[in-house]
Amino acid sequence: MHLKSREIAFTGLMMALGVVLILLGGYIGTATLFFLAASAFLAGVMERNFSLGMGVLYLAGAGLLGFFLSPRKLHVATFGAMGIYVLVAEWIEKRRFSDKKPVSPALAWGVKFLVYQFLLAGALGVMEGLMGIDQILKGSMFGALSQSSGGLAYLVLILLAEILWLVFDRAYLFFRRTYGNIFHISQ
Repeated sequence: MHLKSREIAFTGLMMALGVVLILLGGYIGTATLFFLAASAFLAGVMERNFSLGMGVLYLAGAGLLGFFLSPRKLHVATFGAMGIYVLVAEWIEKRRFSDKKPVSPALAWGVKFLVYQFLLAGALGVMEGLMGIDQILKGSMFGALSQSSGGLAYLVLILLAEILWLVFDRAYLFFRRTYGNIFHISQ
């Protein structure tokens, strides 16, 4: 694979911007998810401009730099999961409107749903392994709710996670439509 100098420069700029956004997410607590999502959206920019491989390369490079530079290591894992979802969503969007075997909208939603569920299960497994779900819920309103109502707190958490997925997916598609031409380079 031969990389052109323009591709290398663009990838470096996007990676630097992505790492800055990851670091901002670590230091500005009220906007952590916003900055992590913005950094993950750049993986879709890389895929749209070049290829899936360049998107994965961006994700790996920004994740590695973010891991070494960020004070919050779990934020980098969140960035990675968001980035994986963005790459899958971008690949599906390309397939939806391609001339060769276009993907139906129902299949696109189904694949994105399954990918999100897989990533969510992985995140919950890691959190359970690191801290235990009782420690995560302890001291929050869900902790009191879970003790008084049994499994209702878990149901509410799952419902909120699914709403978060819909918001994130719509936000990425909005970013793609609105700012896609800004982050485009001519080949």
